[in-house]
Amino acid sequence: MHVRFLIAAALISAPIACVPPSVSPGYRAVSTKYCKVTHAWDLSGNVTTTPAVKTCVTPHYPPELLAAGQAGEVVVHVVVDSAGVPDSKTIRVVRSTGGAAFERAVIDALQYVRFVPAGAGESRPIVVEMPTTFTITH
Repeated sequence: MHVRFLIAAALISAPIACVPPSVSPGYRAVSTKYCKVTHAWDLSGNVTTTPAVKTCVTPHYPPELLAAGQAGEVVVHVVVDSAGVPDSKTIRVVRSTGGAAFERAVIDALQYVRFVPAGAGESRPIVVEMPTTFTITH
């Protein structure tokens, strides 16, 4: 059995940090191709350039859902500050299938994801949308 996370990457060139010191024990930084920002907008609601993911951290697959063979998807909105750090107090689940355990896993991992702020010279807080898909392949 293989566990696969689909969080695919934004196609914006950016320096990549392979294993940053900010990643908590128990989480691992992976290729940014596993993280995707599907939409971004400023705090006034205006669409803006999506930031590149600098550090991607995959959520843990909840053991009880893995054992049950359950798949799911969680889509979150979060405010990313001008330094590219998600504000954990602003994480909001906007769509979810599969249950609260998937949501908790995504929320816990998201605090270790880092972004390259969009727009050279105009770094400001923005809201991003990120989907995470949990699947099991045999």
